[in-house]
Order: sequence, then structure tokens, then C-alpha cells
Amino acid sequence: MAEENPFSLYVPPEVAEENPFSLYVPPESKDPNEKGVFQDIGQGLGAGVINIGQGITELGAAGLDVVFDTDTSRDVTEFFEGTKEALNLTPTGTAGKVAEGIVTFGSVAIPIVGWLGRANAVAKGAKVIPGASKFAKSAEAFGRSTTGKALLGNRLKLAASTSLATGAADVFVAPTTFNTVSDSFDALPDFLKTEEDVGLSGSEEGFRRLRNKFRFGVEGVAAGAAVETAFPVIGAVARAPAYVPGVPQAARLITSGFDKLGNKLSGGALQKYFTSAGLMPRELYEGVEDVKGVVASTTREAAKKFTAFEKAAKKTVKASKLFGKGKEGIDKVYTDLHKYLTGVMKEDDFVKAHGSEVGKAAVDMRGQIDGLTDIFMKNIEDVPESVLNAGAKQKLINEFASNQGKYLRRMYEIHLKPEEFVLDTKLYDDSIKEVAGLIQNKSGLVGDELLTEAKKVVDRTLYKQTTEGGASLEVTLKKLKGGLKKGNKGGNGQPVPLFKIAQSMLKERNKWMDAAPTLRKLMGEVNDPKELYLRTVGDMSTTLAANQFYRQYANTSLSLDDAIAAINRNPNAKPLAIDGRTVNPEQAEVLKRNGYTQLGEFPDLAKQAKMTDAERAFGGQFGAMTGAFVPVEVKEGFTIASRVQDPLQEILAVTLQAKGLSQMTKTVLNPLSHIRNFHSGVFMLGANGNVARDMNLAESARLTVGRLLDMEDAEFAKTFNTLQKAGIVDQNYVVNEFQALLREGADLKVAGKVSDGTTSLLKSIPFASSLAKGAQNVYSGTDNFWKTVGFSGEKAKFTNAIRRGIEGTSATMDDVAEEFSRSGLAARTTELTKDMDFMDLMSADIVKSTMPTYSRVPESIKMIRRIPFIGNFVAFPAEIMRTTTNITRQGMRELGFKIDPNSALAKKLKPQQIKEFERQVRAIGAKRLSSYIGMAYMVPLGAQKAAMELTDFSQEQMNALERLAPYYTKGDTLAPIRSEDVNGKPKVDYVNLSYMMPYDFMMAPARAAMQAYSETGEVSDSQMRMIAESMQAAVLKATQPFASEALLAERIADVVVRNGETKTGASIFIKGENPVDRAQKSALHILGGFTPGAFEMLIRERRGELEAGRLTKAVTGDPSLYGEEFSAAEEAASMVTGFRELQTDLDKNFYYRGAEYTGKRSSLRSSFTAFAKRNDVTPEDILARYKQANQDLLSAQASLTADMKAAEALGLSENQIIQQLSVKSKMGRDELGAILSGKFRPITITKQLIEDIMMESIEGQARVTTAENLPIDKLIDLSIEFSQINLNPKVRSPQPNVVSEDNPFPPFVPSQPQAVVQQPQAQPTESFIAPVTEAVSGAVDTVSDIGGNLLNRARTLAPGLLGDPKNQAIVDRAQTNQ
Repeated sequence: MAEENPFSLYVPPEVAEENPFSLYVPPESKDPNEKGVFQDIGQGLGAGVINIGQGITELGAAGLDVVFDTDTSRDVTEFFEGTKEALNLTPTGTAGKVAEGIVTFGSVAIPIVGWLGRANAVAKGAKVIPGASKFAKSAEAFGRSTTGKALLGNRLKLAASTSLATGAADVFVAPTTFNTVSDSFDALPDFLKTEEDVGLSGSEEGFRRLRNKFRFGVEGVAAGAAVETAFPVIGAVARAPAYVPGVPQAARLITSGFDKLGNKLSGGALQKYFTSAGLMPRELYEGVEDVKGVVASTTREAAKKFTAFEKAAKKTVKASKLFGKGKEGIDKVYTDLHKYLTGVMKEDDFVKAHGSEVGKAAVDMRGQIDGLTDIFMKNIEDVPESVLNAGAKQKLINEFASNQGKYLRRMYEIHLKPEEFVLDTKLYDDSIKEVAGLIQNKSGLVGDELLTEAKKVVDRTLYKQTTEGGASLEVTLKKLKGGLKKGNKGGNGQPVPLFKIAQSMLKERNKWMDAAPTLRKLMGEVNDPKELYLRTVGDMSTTLAANQFYRQYANTSLSLDDAIAAINRNPNAKPLAIDGRTVNPEQAEVLKRNGYTQLGEFPDLAKQAKMTDAERAFGGQFGAMTGAFVPVEVKEGFTIASRVQDPLQEILAVTLQAKGLSQMTKTVLNPLSHIRNFHSGVFMLGANGNVARDMNLAESARLTVGRLLDMEDAEFAKTFNTLQKAGIVDQNYVVNEFQALLREGADLKVAGKVSDGTTSLLKSIPFASSLAKGAQNVYSGTDNFWKTVGFSGEKAKFTNAIRRGIEGTSATMDDVAEEFSRSGLAARTTELTKDMDFMDLMSADIVKSTMPTYSRVPESIKMIRRIPFIGNFVAFPAEIMRTTTNITRQGMRELGFKIDPNSALAKKLKPQQIKEFERQVRAIGAKRLSSYIGMAYMVPLGAQKAAMELTDFSQEQMNALERLAPYYTKGDTLAPIRSEDVNGKPKVDYVNLSYMMPYDFMMAPARAAMQAYSETGEVSDSQMRMIAESMQAAVLKATQPFASEALLAERIADVVVRNGETKTGASIFIKGENPVDRAQKSALHILGGFTPGAFEMLIRERRGELEAGRLTKAVTGDPSLYGEEFSAAEEAASMVTGFRELQTDLDKNFYYRGAEYTGKRSSLRSSFTAFAKRNDVTPEDILARYKQANQDLLSAQASLTADMKAAEALGLSENQIIQQLSVKSKMGRDELGAILSGKFRPITITKQLIEDIMMESIEGQARVTTAENLPIDKLIDLSIEFSQINLNPKVRSPQPNVVSEDNPFPPFVPSQPQAVVQQPQAQPTESFIAPVTEAVSGAVDTVSDIGGNLLNRARTLAPGLLGDPKNQAIVDRAQTNQ
């Protein structure tokens, strides 16, 4: 799939944009020579494109110079180099140069590799789908030629041919300004070093340039040979575990253990809510999915056919002068199409009127309906004799046959939209008159009797029941209104069939309708051929697929006696179906008490008498299973609950629609998401070992598009239809998730209108609807493309293994299928339609099992999806976990594959052949497991390490970067792309690799845990806390996609819950702001959740205001309000790579860390003060709270210290840190000095603190006793002891009273008098109050210089510092105690 990481869908704003203490900092002028890595890459990409033309032109110019002794080549070089200079496409860094080289040489190498790969497949006789382009056809022709077969046909020849061809291409495209690889490495041959330009002219200069071109060709051949050699070497390494003795046995043991564990856990809530099938048996679940696949395939085919008709019609009408070029002409074509599809207009007449292209499209549509009719007739032939005898079956078949060429369902608004239907009384009267005339012609009735009978017919037709004779029009209308009311949207909460047999299609048509056009008009006859055609195909395909499924399931049905016998033989057995005809009412109740329920009800005798043969043939609501008793979990899988019409359901549905619309705009309508979606598909493919040398990407792309022109090729059509029926395509989790949300409430009244209104709004905006639909198709198409490649890869490797295993033996594919099914490699051997090859079926099932597939999302995830306020694309992480499990399970089963000695396959193979077959399959498993480990762990780690090596980035710096990166990247894989000092300022840029690597999600929780463990170790020496923090980080990372706020809900919470601040603290509006401005900013901020990502590149909402987007700023060159500068090259690089360049900007933004700390410190002090003011606290409570507040403060200071060290590791000097913290973060000198020296500065017992507490405590007689309880002396003792704690936990020395290293704070122990050094004690005078107060305020810093006498004075005098006489008694008591 090409499903990307959910965190790549909507990336939180950069730290510079979302600062919790955002202060406007005027942007500094940027050095014009300074550019980011991504800007350099963008310039390299553009330069690479120009280089292709430059290299080819230079080659021709050099040839002319050699022949005619001219200097043309120099002029050519100057022109192209000048062009690149003028366009600012001049990469200077390593990244830019690499990008330039990739584009220059890769642009020709990739087509050559693909062309030769296709030719090689033809040369060795492989089966390929014929190409559609001249390029592909030329490759096939070369492969069939004598030369092609001589140069190709095996791996070695292909490698040699490819290396030579790519080397030759390099000669053409390499610019003469390039250097060879040998120029940079002395170890490489000197003859490959380029000749420098020494000012030669004429033919001499031409020869120099040609020689240099030849050197590029030689290096190209060598590089191609190295790559070609690498593929088999890497493959051999990946397959190696399969050949190690004991590994297959270990794999079987592990698989067996997991199977047993799975069996023990099955049957409960875990299976119901966390597996794809839930409690439904696997074979039935796959059958249900098959029905969905068949219906979806058929309806998609119908949609393609009608799209082809529309295009042809518009083209023909535009060129025609017969019916006009506008709406009139289109209406004429549609009217004639309706006539043709219903048999009124002949094919020749239609083609003659509208041309062959329109005619062919219409014939294709008619052919699809007739093809489905053929299947109906085949289904009737298979109906058991007990249901329909031979004569009745033949008669019914003849009826269907007679309808071929003209059958099209009739549909009426009264049935399709009953809640909107309004009865036209004039048409009602006219219909009665029209029917009266028809009745009179047949019966001869006249007068009132005739009108009464005609009225009955009309009323019966409208109301579907007989209206009593003599009833007035008002009564009839009232009943009609009541009947329509029952058809309103919404339901009663009762389950309805998931697949409905279209019973109305099987009934006989009303005999009056053909001859009563007024009656049809009264009922709102639908004449739109598109709706009629698509609904006809949909109903027919659903009925056929459901009938086939129900009939197959009915074949497993047991009579009640047989079911009881089966249970007696095996008490754990639970028959999947019990024939309802063998169960009496009493037995039915027993079955219901034992977990069974009935699928629908048998029709009574009266209803049976009115049933048509077609209705009998296809059964009731549940086809052949109607009336059967099945386990409750099975019925739940066959039905969906209709929702009750109530306000809560309406509100929920509307909020979910808003959630879905927001998700769509931020992903499918975001170009960057498309790029990431495409790139991530490589990892999905690679995780299963399907990235191979001979991948046919062009063929997969054709199968993804499925053009009708290609469908004319039988092999192409077969493969395309297989992919459609198998349920592989259109399973993108992003598109399907938001589509499911947008469909919420479609069956409800208000929500349905809101949904329709949204659709109408999109259609009213020029190009909006078509662009949105096109973006969805491209997004889903990307997923379809990679799954098609995966399907081809699975089929190719298993076909090759089977061919090597059974070639030259009597073993058949059926034998292989049976063995693969027994060993668990294949989920099943056949599917619903039974027309799919086993290899196609097995390959499709593996793809659905091991690549993200929306239809496989478990019930719990669907439930979370329907919570409006949390969860963004929750299907992604769920599918990553599911596919990871399945990849491991599939790989283990393949690695442990062993043929059953008693199987039919084993009996047809020799021992050596059995061994070879097992080796081939085990190699597939080894490669699958190795590839997953590579994609999930080795590739991200390798990319990170390579980036560190290229940027000379140490592990210490990497740890620092991870610490200072935004919170939402914790656990992600970051890669530095720039680390340098620019004018004394550190510039550290990086990218988040996790945005592109989907299986990185599985490793992220573990990385987050290790990162949290390490970071906690920088602020605490408590092992318990380090473990707890790491576990919490892992859980939070794993649950982040499920529990985080939804995109739209987050914006609403910013305004409503967080009072105008984002989650990261950025202000949208401020307190006291003008109400009008506040409302405007709030509305813009919320509506920003619906702004398409593509539009945000031009204009975006930011903190409640609109500003130019990144692309607009890149074009205009204007910086943002916060100083960010963008370039077109940088944006181009992002659009190609899918990454955004992220910057640390420590020289500007490190003060945020200090501001965050000061906010915490103030909050802790305020919290302690507020607590101490309370009347209901004891001295012990106050001491405990003081201790806890300081414990939290210690963590904050230690964390800030760790941040400072990390900033230093990334290049920020100590002076720069001090400057930012003191000036911008407003940290005090003493506090900052203590932290810089590594000492903890606790909450200081100051005059102000005491005043804050005492003023509140002594206010009023009810609070007098509180002041007495304020343990100032003990607080000071604690403060002194705390001030000795080191902020670095690794050198934090144990304190005297510390009872555990898990708690650096000692429990309070009162000061002992004998421990205090006595000094002459001054008398408390009025003039001494101020010095004492200052001493108390600075107790932590100056206590070593002030004697114990000062402490005693502080204890006795502090309660009276306020000068209030009411405290004198307290002072006296304190002196007495002392």
C-alpha cells in the first residue's frame, strides 16, 4: 500500500511558530550567501534537468569541434552554465551535488533498466501483458529478436547489457563541468581522472571533452556492474537463514506456539474487537469480503464504461452540428442512450446518429447488463429441484433471455427519496383517467364503477396496498402520506442484511405501467440513463454475488438432528447453520438461548402463493439462508444495524462529517502528502521482500489505471479483473477513512441534508469537485499501484518456487494448493466465484494480509474512528500492527515449511525434489523476515547513521537533538542534514525520517521509552522513576494516533477549552481583546481546519490571522512575521523528497526553554503559597507540600540544566545561553548562577512569601490560628538542606537525612539545639527587623555566613514582621519555646 505515517499527514507547526511564550522577535537579516540544505537540493534537482540537455548538446558540439576544428563546445557550456546561474540553480553543498547527479544520470538509467528488463522477460519466454506504448512494444520486439535473445535471457546477460547501456547513456548526458568519482579518490585508477581545462581550443579541446565523456561512460559501466552484483548478493544474504540447519525447525516451533496462544485467546472480546474477522469464522469472513469485492469490481467497471461514454459524447457533440454543441446536444445523446438501453432504439440507428465511438461505449454498457443476465440464467439452472422444478426453471430462463438487449430497471422517486416526494394532485387525477381508459378497453366497465376501479389501481400502485372502495381522495392522500413517512431516513436500530437480494427486481412488473406514462410521471420516474444503468448493474451484481454466497453457505446447513449429533460427537462444536425448516417453535427458543438467531423468516403460505418463480429461485432477504438458524456472531457479520432517528445521532453524524472533511483537506488535498504516500509504498513493498531487480512498474501502473483500451487485451483484462475482485484495489486507509466519515448520517434526515449540502457546495465552486475527486483517485491510485506491484512480486516468487519444485513431475497445482493450505501458507484454495487461479488467489490474500488494507481494520478501530474528538487516521497504526504480525507469521510459516510425507504432493515427488521445493519456499520466508527487519529497523537506523557521518554529527549531538526536538517527534527517527557554525551561530537542520517510513511506527514506542529513560536519568537518580517515565513514553507514543485530538477538534479546543491558546501555548487571541477581533480570529482558526493543504501553500491561517503561504513567500521572497524565509528551490526539494527541512534555531529560540522553566517555577511557588494559606492544613501538611513542590522544582531545574548541556553540544555557547535565559526568559541572576553552577535553588522562604501567607492567614478572627501553625523554622531548615543538592543526579551526593536514592529530599527532622553554633544574641529592636527580613529572604544563599543566632531570631521574629499586634502572643510563645 502506499499508506503513509499518520504523523506525516498533518505535522504540528514548527517550534518557531508555536511557542508557549511567543514574543515577537524582529527577524534578523539573512546572509545572502547562506542557504539551507533543502534549498541546495532543490537547486541540484533543477540543475540536473538542465544537465541532460547540456550533456547531449556538448557531446554533439565536441564532435563538431573535432571534425571542423571549431570552438562550439565552449559556447554551449557557457550558455547552459549561464542559464543555471540566471535561474539560481547552482548547488554548492554535498546534498545539492548528489541530487544533481541523481537527476542527471538516473533520468536515463531508469528507462534503460526498465526497457531491458521487459525485453529480458520476453527473451526468456516469460508471460507478460502486452505493452501499450511504443517504448514497451519496442522492448518486447527486441526481446523476441535474435539479437535480443543472444544478449538477454538470463541474469548474467541482463546485468552485462544493463551496465553497458547505462554507461553509454552516461556518455551522452554527463556535462563536461562534472568530475568523475576517481577525481575524489586517489585509490581509484588515474586514467579515469578527468583532464583539466587548460585553455585548449579547436579539435584539441573537442578531443579532451570526448575523452572525459568516455571516462564517465567507463565509470557508469562499473557502477552499473556494482549495482547488478549487489542485487543477488543482498538476496543471498536475505535468504541465508533458510539454509542454516535448525532454523526451519525453530520457525515451526515458534509458529506452533503462537498458533496455540491464538487459539487460547480466541472467542472473547480480544478476538471480537481486535481482529479483522471478529468472531465470525474465517471462511465466512472471506466469503463476505469476496461478495464486496465482486460487487465493487462490477460497479467500478460500470463507472468506467459510463465515463468513457460521457467523454465520447462530449467529444462528439462538440464536433457535431446536428444537435447543437451545448446542453441540447448532450441531452439528445442521453435521451437516445436511454432508448437504446431499453430496446426502443436499435444499435445501428444509435451508432448512425452519434458515431462509432459513442456507439461502442453504449454497446459496452449494454453488453455488461446482458452479461449479468447470462449469470442470472446460470444461477437459475443451479437452483435445486426442491425449490424450482425443471419446467419452471426453463420458463424463468426464457423470460430472462427475452429481456436481453432491453432490460433496464425502472426506478421512481417515490421509492428512492420517499421523504422528499410530494404528490401532485393534478397528476393523480390524470393518472386515474389514464388508467380508466386502459381498464375500459379490457373490461368494458363504465361510469363510477370504472373510476372506482381505476382509483384502486392507482392507489394500490402508489400505496402498495388496496384502498377500501369508496375512500375519499383525502383519506387516500393521508394514507399515502403515512406510508411515505415510514420510508423516511433513519431506522429503528434493527439489523438489516449487509447484502440485499433485490427482490423488487425479481417481481413481475405492474401490468399497467408500460401503458400509463402519466402514472409513471406521478410516481417520479427516473429517466437519467446514468443512474438507471449504474443502479441496474449494482443491484444485479449484488443479487448475484449475495445469492452465490448464501447458496454456498446453505450447503453447509445441517438439520437439527444432524446438528445435535455433531455436538454430541464434539461438545466444542458449534454448527454454522441449522436448517430452519427442521426446527419447531420450542426448539427455536432453545437455540436462541444457546447463542443462535434466525436469519429472516420463512414466508407464510399466503406470501408464498404470491411469490414469483424468480423470488423462489433467489430466496428471501438472505437468499437460500433465509430462515436458517446461525450463531449470533455470524448474523452480526451478515447484517448492519440501522440507526434510530434521534437528535444525538444527527449531532454525532454531523460532527463526524466535519472530522472527515477536515482529514480530507489536510491529506488528499495536500501535495506533500501525495509524495509521502508514494514514497512510503516502497517500504510497504520492501517489508515483504518484493523490491526486486525485475519489478515491472510500468505494467503495474497500467493495471492501476485500467484504461478501457487496455481491457481489449484478454490477459490484461483477466489480471485487472482479478485485482478488482480480490479486494486489493481502492483500499487506501486515508481515503476510505474520511469517506466513511463523510458518509456518516447519509441515512438520517438532518445529517443527510448536511452531507448533500456539502456535496452541492463543492460542485458549486469551479473545479473544486473535480479536483477533489481527482486528488482522491490519485491518492488511492498510488496505493493501488504498490499493491499491484506487491501482487506481481508475490505471484512471481511463488510461481518460480513451484516451478523449480514440481517441474518435470506429475504433481499438479491442486496438489500444491492443498499442501500450501494445510501448512498455513495459503488462507484458502478457492473463492466465491471459483474463477480465480490459485496462484492469483494466494498472492492476493498475502497482499491483503501483509499490506495495509482498509477493509481489514478491526471493529475497535472503527469504533474509535466514530469518536468525533479524538483519533486521526487511526486505521494506519492498526494496520501497521496487523501487517507486522502477519508478515512475521507468514514469514515464519514459509521459513518452517515442510511437506507432509503423506500428502498427495509428497507422493508425486522424489526426496531430492521435496527437499528442493522446501528450500525454495523457506528462502521466500527468510527473505520476507529479513526484509521486514531491514525496512522497520535497519534502513531507518542506517539512514540516520549515514546522515550523521556525512554531517560529522556525533552521538552526543544526536542525543542533544532528540532532546531539544519538538515533543511530537519523541521516538521518531531524526537525521541531521546540516551542522555548522555560521557567523558564531549554530545551524543544525534535520529531517524526520519517520514521516516516510511506515514500519518505523513499530519501533517508535521502544525508542521513545529508551529516550525517556535516558533523559530522566539526566534529572533523577531514581531507577523507579526512569523506568516509569520510559514505560509512560512508550504507551503515549503507541496510543498517540488513537488518543490524540482530531485535527478539527484540536482547533475547536484551542478556542473553547484552552481560551485562545494552542496545545503548545501559541496565542490565538489575548484576554481583553476586542470581542469582534476575538470572534474573527476564533472563526478563522477553526475554519483553518478545513483549508486544503494545497491552498495553504498560497494562503494559510496562522494564529487566527491569514498570511501568505510558503510557496507564495518563496516566489515573492518576503519573510514571515517570525523571520522564516523560503525559496522556490527548497519547496521543489520538499515536493520531490517528501521531507520538510526542520531547523533548531537555537540562537533564536533556546530562551523558550527558560521561559517554560520560569513558568513552572512560578506555578509551583504559587501552588505552595495557596496551599499554605488554607485554614484546614496542619504544619505537617505544609511541610509535605513544600517538600513536594521542591521535588518538582528540582526536576524542572535539572531538566533545564540538561537542555543547556544539549544546546552546548549543538554549538550554542555558554554566553549565548546566559544571554537568552537572562534577557529573554527573565531569569534572575542568582537563580541562573545557581543553576549554572549545578546547585539546586529551592523555593526561597522570603519576606514576600511569608507576607503572602500571613496576610491571608490572619485576616479575620476565624483565621488567627493558622498563622500559629506556619512552621517557618522548619521550612527554613528544609530550604537549607535542599540548597545543597546537586542538579546532576549522577554526582548527586546522598544527604544526611535521605532515606532512599529514589527521593533526594529528606523527611523533615526538627533542628537540634545542640547542633546550632551559638553566637552573641542581639536584642530585637525596631531597626533590626529589616536586616532579619533580608536575611530570611536570602537564607539559601547566605546561611553559611550567618550564625545560628540569626536563625533563632528569624524563627521568633518572622511571625511579627508584619507589625500586627495580634501576632505578639505568637512571638512570645515562640521565644518561650526557644
